[in-house]
Amino acid sequence: MLLLVSLGLLALVLIVQYRRRDPEPILGVYKQPGKWYFLKYFIFWCILFFRKAFDAVFFIATNKEGFYLIIGAERRNHGIINGLFYLLTPDRGLLCNRKIPDTILFGAKKDEFGAEGILLTPVDAMRKWSVKYHGEMRLESDPEQVMNVKLDAEFDSDLPYFNFDTDLHPSAMCRAFAKEDWTKEYFNNLKSAHQTHYEQMGNMHGSVEIDGTVHQLELQAFRDHSYGHKRDWDLMHRYAFHMLFLENGMRASIGVICQPCTCSLLESGYVYTPNGDLHPLEWCDFKLYQHGEGGTPPVDYAFQFKAGGTVYTVKAKEINQSIHFKGWKWEARMVERFLTYEVNGVLGKGVSEFHYHSSKGRSKSIARDDPGWFQDVIQKS
Repeated sequence: MLLLVSLGLLALVLIVQYRRRDPEPILGVYKQPGKWYFLKYFIFWCILFFRKAFDAVFFIATNKEGFYLIIGAERRNHGIINGLFYLLTPDRGLLCNRKIPDTILFGAKKDEFGAEGILLTPVDAMRKWSVKYHGEMRLESDPEQVMNVKLDAEFDSDLPYFNFDTDLHPSAMCRAFAKEDWTKEYFNNLKSAHQTHYEQMGNMHGSVEIDGTVHQLELQAFRDHSYGHKRDWDLMHRYAFHMLFLENGMRASIGVICQPCTCSLLESGYVYTPNGDLHPLEWCDFKLYQHGEGGTPPVDYAFQFKAGGTVYTVKAKEINQSIHFKGWKWEARMVERFLTYEVNGVLGKGVSEFHYHSSKGRSKSIARDDPGWFQDVIQKS
């Protein structure tokens, strides 16, 4: 009986609302809340609340003494962060934050990049970031070995950033899109899958304390920033990115991406020459299907690319690696690789990230420690 009365009242309210007239815009231009304003407000709030919106920052740094650092935080809704921290030291080996291979971190504060020990804070727009981690880390080669780590560092740069929306080389873009079937669905996919991504080279300085031992750090560094209305890892098949820091001051970011709904092969990236000139990548002969298509990246290999009219021959050798997963359902398997390079005879160091699409799902043993509400978020996403 109560249900019938409630449905009747709801129907009456809807009828009354339907018959109401919307107010005229002020001065014929400025729209005012109409009869369905609160319903539409609620619907749009749900869209925003349950969407896969993201805002991600990522740092890589290394020096010739053998320190490598990777730290990142991807803000999602509900106070969730996809975050990670790797620290490779010349004496202890590779350290990982305790949750890796999982990267889902909880308890992020509003407008902060970080949770569970990670905190990345903009200090001066496009120039300076604070980079911090306070917490436990485990040894990749022996997870039972746990250490207390305190990183306090600062990224700074006066170099121009590289915007992947506007700065990719025209020939690389034309090759990528000319290979695809041009249909209405294809162009809709281009629009819906779009995200803004830019990168900036710079330097990082600070200190890291490991179980009471302090190391002062001066490193060449890289920062990227991605954001968009959604990040759907199910769309991505594979990618391979190489970040290079050479002893002569040259720096480069070279990527090959396969996202079948938009581009089955996109060559992207750029080079900063030792004198500071910035050149977009023109082509790269690195073929994804020839390098680890089965899920295991190569450990000693070479490839070529061209930028600024110069052809560069890259020899890459892996010295360590770790695997983590991204996405609420572990849709992305990331092989994070720490490398030495030789480029046209010049030595250097850097990082390479190989992405593979994953359908294995998130580990149940890890998921059982999630907050109770997180499963509802996954089901509604």
